[in-house]
Amino acid sequence: MQNDDMIPIYSRLDRLEAKLDQIVEALTQQVTICGPSRAKLESLCNTVYGNGRDGLITRIDRVETVRRVAWHVAAVTLGLVSAIAGSLITWLLGRT
Repeated sequence: MQNDDMIPIYSRLDRLEAKLDQIVEALTQQVTICGPSRAKLESLCNTVYGNGRDGLITRIDRVETVRRVAWHVAAVTLGLVSAIAGSLITWLLGRT
């Protein structure tokens, strides 16, 4: 091959090199963007799921359990107070 035959090849190699540089630059920007996003996503997952500690899901389950238990305790207490009040009223009305 002669130098005249190599000129189009060199030209094409230069264009390919420029395109590769553009691709590398775009990938570098994506990595720059994805790094903090990935860290933030991992932080959110740790907050939600706990990652060995109590996460938001566990805390919400506990709050709902306490709420259900408190409702049942309140219902039983109200029933007990009503029964005692009814018995007391019956006992007082029966004495007179």
